[in-house]
Amino acid sequence: MIEFKQVIGRGTRLYEGKAYFTIYDFVKAHAHFSDPEWDGDPVEEEIGPMRPMGPIRPMPPAPPSDALPPRTKAKVRLADGKEPRSST
Repeated sequence: MIEFKQVIGRGTRLYEGKAYFTIYDFVKAHAHFSDPEWDGDPVEEEIGPMRPMGPIRPMPPAPPSDALPPRTKAKVRLADGKEPRSST
């Protein structure tokens, strides 16, 4: 619950130019962290006009695979001189 409240708290921090915030809870996490003392009374949602988004720019094309440099492996040595276990 503490981590959940920290995430919400960070979103509610105010700074110049921030007039509102929106919380998207796709997995209904709030239901697992019900705390009426902290949450307070429900507020009726006010739905206003949608703000237009800026222009959508297409992503640049990926370079051809033969234009990329060959991949190399990095060798990692831990501080105690041991090598990490392979993840494969």
